[in-house]
Amino acid sequence: MVRTLSIKEKHETYTAYNLSVAFKLTFVRFINTAIVPCIVNISSDRWFVKGGLVSDAFSIMLSISFTEPITYVLDVGAIVRRCKRKMYREQGDKSLLTQAEANE
Repeated sequence: MVRTLSIKEKHETYTAYNLSVAFKLTFVRFINTAIVPCIVNISSDRWFVKGGLVSDAFSIMLSISFTEPITYVLDVGAIVRRCKRKMYREQGDKSLLTQAEANE
């Protein structure tokens, strides 16, 4: 049986919660994009060779530059919500959707 450690945070406001999430994501992203490549290529003779630190940093910057805007534009969740909203509007009075379900 595998036990997992569950840490629950209680924030007084949504702003405090969102700040906490933003800080954690920023910290982890910094570790993944700056610290890990430096550790992997710790030897200075591997910085400027093919597949070295400079190559890794360039690949990371290039992937972030394209994947983030594309992910933002092609927000699959928003597209699905818009399609559902249109479907329920077309049903009109025949729709069985409750207000609580519409608010989700």
